[in-house]
Amino acid sequence: MKNIATKNIASLLIAATMAAAPTAAVYGQSATEISGTSGGPQTSTECGFVPAQPDYSFNITQPTASVSIAVTGSNDYTLLMVGPDNNSRECILAHDFDGGTIQSRGLYKAGTYHLYVGDIDGDSAPFTLTIQQ
Repeated sequence: MKNIATKNIASLLIAATMAAAPTAAVYGQSATEISGTSGGPQTSTECGFVPAQPDYSFNITQPTASVSIAVTGSNDYTLLMVGPDNNSRECILAHDFDGGTIQSRGLYKAGTYHLYVGDIDGDSAPFTLTIQQ
């Protein structure tokens, strides 16, 4: 992941905070699942139409952490990930070859991350966002 991934693996705690969704589990617990509706009024050049507020935000308290993020549903979803310095933005698109599921795994530097589930065409559809910490 450009500007987000690091090369070191370390033990850590991940404390989650929410912008507009339920609170997430602490590192080492089961996955957190959030349901919502994709898309929104904001247009992003890299990720289509996204909500004005993040669907999910979490804070990593140590320099690196292994996190797995997935978005499932039946639409042309996008996942906009904004990292701690606002310059680390990554857009992941759903593809037909993976059944429309978005998956992102990696190592992240310390800081707050914001996840926006968007739609490339401006449509909206139900989705499930799963974060494994």
